[in-house]
Amino acid sequence: MYYYRYLLMTISMICASFVHAYSIRNTVCQPKPIASEMVGYDLGDPILNQLMKGKTFEVVNPDTKLSPFTGMTREHWKQAAEYLLNTAFQYVNDVKDPFDLPKQAGKSYPRDEGGVPTSRMEALCRTMFLAGPLLKENPDLTLHGVKVGDYFRYQLASFLQPGSPIYLPEKRGGGNGGQKLVELGGLAVSLLMAPDVFWYPLPQETRDSLAAVFKTYAEGGTIDMNWRFFNQCLLSFLHREGYEVNMKYLEDLLHANLNAYVGDGWYHDSPLFDYYSMWAFQMYGPLWAESFGRKYYPAEAELFMKHLSDIPKQYPYMFGRDGKMQMWGRSITYRMGAAIPLALTGLLRSPDIDYGWMRRICSGAILQFLQNPDFIADDGLPNLGFYGHFEDCLQHYSCRGSVFWMAKLFLALYMPADNPFWTAQETEGAWTKMKKALPHHVYSKETKILVSDFAELGMAEFRNVFTRNNGFYYGLENYNRLSYNSSLPWQADGKNGEVAMSYVVLSAPANEAGKGSSDAKWLQINSYHGAGLNDAGWFCRTAEMQDDKTVTIGLAEKVTANGVVRADTIRTKGPRKVRMGFYALPELDMPVLATETKVKGKKAITIDNGKYRLTTVLDEGWDGIEVVRCHHLHPETDNSTVVNLTTTVDGQKELKSQLIIQKSKRKK
Repeated sequence: MYYYRYLLMTISMICASFVHAYSIRNTVCQPKPIASEMVGYDLGDPILNQLMKGKTFEVVNPDTKLSPFTGMTREHWKQAAEYLLNTAFQYVNDVKDPFDLPKQAGKSYPRDEGGVPTSRMEALCRTMFLAGPLLKENPDLTLHGVKVGDYFRYQLASFLQPGSPIYLPEKRGGGNGGQKLVELGGLAVSLLMAPDVFWYPLPQETRDSLAAVFKTYAEGGTIDMNWRFFNQCLLSFLHREGYEVNMKYLEDLLHANLNAYVGDGWYHDSPLFDYYSMWAFQMYGPLWAESFGRKYYPAEAELFMKHLSDIPKQYPYMFGRDGKMQMWGRSITYRMGAAIPLALTGLLRSPDIDYGWMRRICSGAILQFLQNPDFIADDGLPNLGFYGHFEDCLQHYSCRGSVFWMAKLFLALYMPADNPFWTAQETEGAWTKMKKALPHHVYSKETKILVSDFAELGMAEFRNVFTRNNGFYYGLENYNRLSYNSSLPWQADGKNGEVAMSYVVLSAPANEAGKGSSDAKWLQINSYHGAGLNDAGWFCRTAEMQDDKTVTIGLAEKVTANGVVRADTIRTKGPRKVRMGFYALPELDMPVLATETKVKGKKAITIDNGKYRLTTVLDEGWDGIEVVRCHHLHPETDNSTVVNLTTTVDGQKELKSQLIIQKSKRKK
């Protein structure tokens, strides 16, 4: 009976797939044009109406008693989750429709029809992070006339149907399952946390067949980094549901993930530190422990929770006073998903954790993006970027559905309403105790990450160390800035030497490089090493340049209450042009004003965009200082301004400078 029942479905799906493939080649996917044409669409729903009118998310009826800073409660989180989920469901008319989300121009995939099925799978599995918690509390949730639960269950069953738009073949041969394994790892989390929503309603034959396919990926290869969790979670789910799996492999993966822990809340991702420590290790580990580990591997589960308990030591300080997160690292288009460990500390129910501060940060991070007017593109989906579409921060492995990795933050909704994360009154935590006259430092000796908070400005800033031998995208702006700031996101380097919060050095002359002078280019910092905070308060590193190991920069930085003092030493082999800049300012509601001034008798230039004033002080070693107007390099606006210091170095030279950050007093 199973065979004949699904034979008809297979034939139907094959026919539908031909029609669907033709439509992909000949049309552009568009959301439903007007609300009146949407069967079952509730015109009185304020969340959906916001999206249909192109509005940013609004906190309706804020609770200023429980949440005096954001107004957001658990109910508002659910509304925000529905707001995001609805962006994808604009492209669904029926449970049979895959998530065919329009590709955004640029480096993202799919780059040909071969990548389309995987992009559909990515959108499906990642939106389940939103749908799961919502469906557990509202099984009848309907968006655009489509019952959400029925949709996801139908799509899961469609994995089994050859010719369906989302067919998932068994993994054959060696190696890992690629992007499909990544998405199955996320799917496994949803199945572990909400089997009553996604798994148990499926017929037993369907579950058995899906389990057989999943097993080929779970027991296949992986990559020795956060990818281990994808196999671990799949194997764990299958074992919990009674399927036979390779338990030795599961245990090897489990112990490898635990051994990646370094301390102070950080795991190394072989061996880089970035947000993957947070939205991967510190998310998968605790949820695995809650849904599987406590029963089957209690000692290991306890270790994951112990590591989670270290999160408050440093990580909350990396967010601004208003909860804004840093633009840092690869996959930054996942945005507020980085805050999930702060929320999951609620699983610990510890009296020593300031849950009001944890939720204030997380809610602030949600509003940082959902209330930004550039977050939603004209096609109704979140942009690939940080705020709006920003190619310089993206990687080739992202597709339009990739953005829904941010939905990991909403996995916190699996915690019940009486969890202290939801019931504690919002606070500003450690910010209320910081002295305005001094920067507040939190330094991790284990990771060599220095976090500096500016009490008067409400900004969080940090400095770190990285090496490039982990992948080609690590030696770019996502990692190589001298520092990162929660209110001043990084600007990309320009082809003409425009640089912000970093150094660039012109490549070797023609007679040394064996190339024509027209081949000269501005080289970026490629890696840092030897980081450390000394007893005098100086953070010291050595920087090496891209493709040229004959240039090194000894970096020494002392953070002040409102900026930084630099005393760097650069070494070259032969004469090189050198440029350095501090943060860039985007052009917001008014042009960026640049004025020359003096600071303790030293030449300086101040730039002011109506929100912040940045003063760059020219000190010893530098020959020039200039205002650089930039275009299409900043993540917030098309136009921006930065101050660059310039010099030529032949051998060795000490370079000193200073940055002063202030709030603007300009009026419109």
